[in-house]
Amino acid sequence: MKEPERYYEWMLWKLRQTKGTNMNKANGKTTAYDANWSKDIHNMHRKFGVHEWVKKMIDKKDYYTLHEFLQFRMRFLDEELNETKEAIKYRHADDIVDGLIDLCVIAIGTLDILGVNANQAWNRVHRANMAKEVGQKESRPNDLGLPDMIKPDDWVGPDHKDNTGNTDMFLKSKNDVDIWRKVNIEMT
Repeated sequence: MKEPERYYEWMLWKLRQTKGTNMNKANGKTTAYDANWSKDIHNMHRKFGVHEWVKKMIDKKDYYTLHEFLQFRMRFLDEELNETKEAIKYRHADDIVDGLIDLCVIAIGTLDILGVNANQAWNRVHRANMAKEVGQKESRPNDLGLPDMIKPDDWVGPDHKDNTGNTDMFLKSKNDVDIWRKVNIEMT
């Protein structure tokens, strides 16, 4: 098997080479419901030392680097989204599938890095979406004639306040870092 050129694809390829995938096979095919994406991503991050690196940054109170890392992840999503749009433009079906999965990997991976329980967050968003009703949203033109998801008057959105993991550590500003450094210097 040829090694992929892009780093993230290489990490996935390497993980499959050493441990195989976390997929069940039915008649030689992987079924849609066999994967535990958040667990797979967590295991990949553990294998490549991502959790250890994040813990080290948190222990060092290197909030600037954590914030930069979160911004890097957002740029990573933008890059994959743009590649997927290009695949649509040039009608490359396999690259569309790859791009959409890469977006999922990066998004779920970012939740994992932040220490968020992705399954719990998913269930809350899914429950809120299922509470919506079929209709047509006036503010979003829909020339395709497909039904839209409309929030009923009593709709309640998902609440993730108790499931943000270490996200606050990644959101500290430069001022927070400067204050921490000043306090640290004064204490020594």
